[in-house]
Amino acid sequence: MVVVDNLIFNFDFGFTPPMQQEFYLGSMLHLPSPLDQGHLHMDVDQLTLSFRIHSRNPKHCVFVSQTYTHIHHLERFFVPYIIPEE
Repeated sequence: MVVVDNLIFNFDFGFTPPMQQEFYLGSMLHLPSPLDQGHLHMDVDQLTLSFRIHSRNPKHCVFVSQTYTHIHHLERFFVPYIIPEE
């Protein structure tokens, strides 16, 4: 499963496809550098992406969590999905 984030940066997150629709918690299979430690949590009310922006200096690492609620539409893409260039 691929989740595309192009609100700020144009990159995608890869996950093992969920086996059920109601709840999913998974680790990201791949992330673009310098991102790591990614997770996806989905339930019937929201979708949360969380990851770390890695730095050589631990004091400069940033943990990011994005929660999407009131999701009206999910779109299924065929693999491989190519992020459009702007």
